[in-house]
Amino acid sequence: AKARNNGLNRMKGSYVLFVDSDDLLGEDSLSIMIDTAVEEETDIVIGKTKRFNSNQKEWEILGHVRNGLNTPGIKDPFSDNSLYYAMGPAAKLFKKELIENEYFDENKRFAEDQLFVFSAYIKAKKIQTVDYFAYYYRVRETDQSLTQTYKKESLKNLQVLIDLMEETEQKLELLKVTE
Repeated sequence: AKARNNGLNRMKGSYVLFVDSDDLLGEDSLSIMIDTAVEEETDIVIGKTKRFNSNQKEWEILGHVRNGLNTPGIKDPFSDNSLYYAMGPAAKLFKKELIENEYFDENKRFAEDQLFVFSAYIKAKKIQTVDYFAYYYRVRETDQSLTQTYKKESLKNLQVLIDLMEETEQKLELLKVTE
């Protein structure tokens, strides 16, 4: 969260794409996503994601496929629940104006990115998925990754999720007030 917030405080261009240090981008990810954002006047462009491991084995994320996130086209966060199968910032190009003054919660141990992405989803006028594998997420086979560590602390994590639900409800209430 802290590294992402530092990036947000220094952003200069028209769009933002978050990439974790151990993950990879598809060769033409930026050009495809930026071209789509500009030509289609899109606030968020979502590319498809593959996972890969140390053996260089690649596979699609089945939840994205099964729930329609990988189907190219316009997505509406109020009527299309496929967006909620991808709540991390990876594989998403955000229009700068959409996320100005939004930050990742540095006090959360995990899921700090979900409220950020949710806020962007509900503020976006247009969200579009492209038919391109833009992001390659590295899967660690050891217990050294943060994701693996958090999976072992389920009771603490449950409280984080309850807090996240309350914060999400507050964001929705604010949206109703400003409409």
